[in-house]
Amino acid sequence: MASLINRVAELANSPRTKQAIRELTERGQKLANDPRTRARIEDLRQRGQQLANDPKTRERIETVRRQVAERGQQLANDPRTRAAIDDVRRRLQGGGSKGGGSKDAGSKDTGRRP
Repeated sequence: MASLINRVAELANSPRTKQAIRELTERGQKLANDPRTRARIEDLRQRGQQLANDPKTRERIETVRRQVAERGQQLANDPRTRAAIDDVRRRLQGGGSKGGGSKDAGSKDTGRRP
């Protein structure tokens, strides 16, 4: 860990890194002060506010929220999902996996150890 921190410190203090930061800072300041860029940003802000206040957009968002909640309930009530969650919970609590090496019906073998 210390070697990683040392390497980051070396990179931060290198002349090439400092030059790149200076160049990026200058470009960022030019863009921030450019009237066209400011106008584009303001236009996007206004469009975003219009969309956020549009009743159709709000209705679409509510529809998607309901669909996500319904799907979450389906997954929460699915026996295979519950078994997978219980298996992960047991592993995290140090209980090991269920059974003598046999896989659960819904689990997939990734070839890696947890």
